[in-house]
Amino acid sequence: MLRNLHFFDGIDTAELEAFSRAVAGAESGDVITLDFCNGGGSVFHGIAICDMMTDARAKGAKFISNIWGYAASAACLVALSADEVYMSPNAALMYHSAWCVGECDDPAIPLANSIQQTILSKRIARISSKDFNGEDHWVTASQALELGIIDNIIGNASSVEDSQDIRVAARFIWRTEMSKEPVKAEDVRKEEEAKAAECSEEKEEAKAAECSEEEKEAPKAEDGDIDILEAIVQRLEGIERRLAVLEGEGKKADEEGEPAPSASARRKALMQKLSAVCAPMPSVAVKPVAVAETPDEEAKRFKATYKNFDALMADFIKRK
Repeated sequence: MLRNLHFFDGIDTAELEAFSRAVAGAESGDVITLDFCNGGGSVFHGIAICDMMTDARAKGAKFISNIWGYAASAACLVALSADEVYMSPNAALMYHSAWCVGECDDPAIPLANSIQQTILSKRIARISSKDFNGEDHWVTASQALELGIIDNIIGNASSVEDSQDIRVAARFIWRTEMSKEPVKAEDVRKEEEAKAAECSEEKEEAKAAECSEEEKEAPKAEDGDIDILEAIVQRLEGIERRLAVLEGEGKKADEEGEPAPSASARRKALMQKLSAVCAPMPSVAVKPVAVAETPDEEAKRFKATYKNFDALMADFIKRK
């Protein structure tokens, strides 16, 4: 199923509720497109949306982000959590540290920044704790494509695989700059492939778990159906036996020693017996019930039967 959600008015309770309703019944094959032109809002509401996205993805859903204008702060966090991310040519991204109004030393800020770094690191190769020092980090669409942060600019012809290669290269350059030991590009690529395989395995495990649960429930449902049919047939057989005794035909079949039939064979036999016992009754013509006549109607019928009634009546009066 294809769905489309708009993030055009902050990241808050309203956005979270709308997203929660949209992905509540997500299943394999669903493609959900997220359109952004959003300045952000509550970082923890954004984190909650990212977690819901991960849960829906485990059920087989896919998310595609389209960024129009900009996606900043918590909106950037949500947009970059999709499976595929695209930007319009003049759009921009912005990420920064969580913050609160006024002077405050809220312990939730370092926690929020740590979670932000974990989520954004899947797309932004060069991100580190230093990027959450209070400055705003703006990235244009062309820069985001060059660094492999997004999959493509809307209208471009390059593929998603191209952006993945760019992301690998960006990680290699960043780790080479930050690490004192030499880093092999092949090692970085293997890490990326391992991450992709891990995500794929999680999806397969979730799908296998769903199939396993369905297989466990199916025999129970089948056994329950057979039990109900058997109970009905037993009642009907009891009635048949009583009728046979009353008619002097009390014959009882000896079923001892016969092998136990399979579930499908039992179901088939029971359904055949039910069909035979519950055959439709022959239609019976029903005579219409006579409706009482009014005095006028009765007089008309009488006159029609005795057409010379008026003459007879006049003669009777004359004689009298």
